[in-house]
Amino acid sequence: MRVLFTVCVITLAVLLGGCASTKTQNHYYTLAVPAPEPSIENIRNPRLVMVLQPVKLPVQVDRSQMVLKLDEHRVQVLETHRWSQPLKYEISQALVSQLTLALPEYQVYASARQLKTQPDAVMMLEILQFDSAQGVAATVEVRWTIQPQNEKQVSFNGYSKIEVPVTGDGLAALVEAHAAAISEISRQVAAGFQPKDQD
Repeated sequence: MRVLFTVCVITLAVLLGGCASTKTQNHYYTLAVPAPEPSIENIRNPRLVMVLQPVKLPVQVDRSQMVLKLDEHRVQVLETHRWSQPLKYEISQALVSQLTLALPEYQVYASARQLKTQPDAVMMLEILQFDSAQGVAATVEVRWTIQPQNEKQVSFNGYSKIEVPVTGDGLAALVEAHAAAISEISRQVAAGFQPKDQD
């Protein structure tokens, strides 16, 4: 009986050791790039301020795991390949950095809590489509509105759908394509937002 018990304990230890040794490692990805440092000119002459409200996402991709589109009716959730933070925050940070570059007269923030004064403009952005086809393309479709806080200014509205081909088979290449799509959307937003001073 003791021999049998000892064999069982050893077998269990081996099984547990095997499980520990084959534990899958998580991989993390980010869309964000470092925000540009303010120039001497901007420090001397502070820019206007824009706040990006929380980004809205389709519920299918509003998660930490990456979601691949396999075909029109199938997706795959990758449990071990995740965004470094919830996707809506990844997109917000990427937009803040890119919009700050695309709109040199504005400093863009992801939260009004960072401000000591009222913003000069508020931006709302809704992601209508965020498709990830590995080895094929990254597709991002958005609808946006920028509302200047000056009562004499009307709101600016726009729509963009960007599809960026993926240049490699790996997930890193797919993430790079999504980052390029966000960058192009930022340029299109900047081109569509042209407020004029009205006295």
